[in-house]
Amino acid sequence: MKKELIFLLFSFLFFQLSYAQFTFGVKAGVNLSNVDLPEINSNNRTGFQVGVLAEIPFGKRIYFSSEVLYSSQGFKLVENIQETESPKELITELGYLQAPFILKYRIIEGLNIQAGPQMGLLISAITRGPDSKQDDKYLYSDFDYGMTFGLGYKFYPSLFVQARYNMGFGTIYEKDKLQKAGRENNARNKVIHFSVGYMF
Repeated sequence: MKKELIFLLFSFLFFQLSYAQFTFGVKAGVNLSNVDLPEINSNNRTGFQVGVLAEIPFGKRIYFSSEVLYSSQGFKLVENIQETESPKELITELGYLQAPFILKYRIIEGLNIQAGPQMGLLISAITRGPDSKQDDKYLYSDFDYGMTFGLGYKFYPSLFVQARYNMGFGTIYEKDKLQKAGRENNARNKVIHFSVGYMF
C-alpha cells in the first residue's frame, strides 16, 4: 500500500506542475522489452506505450518533463518440457502505469538528451502459451522503479520523436514467490522505447 501511495503522490505532482508555465502533450510508441536474468534465455517482446506529458522550461536549454504512461512490456521464453516434445513458447505480458520524471538538455536546435527516474505500478501480468492463458499477477511485485535515458528531437513547433532505454532497478517477482515462478534469482525489466508525440 505504501508503494501505491508513493506512486499516487508523484502522479499528483505531475498535475500540480501542470498549473505552472508549461506545454502539454501526448505520445505513443513501440516497446522492445525483456528482463535481465542470466539463468534464462529470454527473448524480446514487442509492446506499446501511450500517455500524456507536461513540459516546463528552465532557461533556454533545460526542460523538465513529467509523464503518466501506460506501458505494455514483458518477455518471451522457449521451454523444452520433455525431449520428445517440441519447444513451447511462453509470452509474459506485463502492463504498467508509469510515471517518468525527465530532465532534458537541448544540445542544438531541436536535439536533446534526456534522463531521469521512473516509477511503475503493475496493472496486469498474463502468461500465454500455445493453448493457454493465465493471470500471474500474484507472482509479481506491484511496484517497479528505475532510470530512463534517451534522445529526443523536436520538429518545431509541435511534433517530436524520442528513443529511450529504461533500466529497471526493482525486482519484478515477489521474493517469497520465486519458487512458484520457477526462478532461482530475481529479474529486472529492461525496455527500449521509440515514440512520437505532439505538444499542444
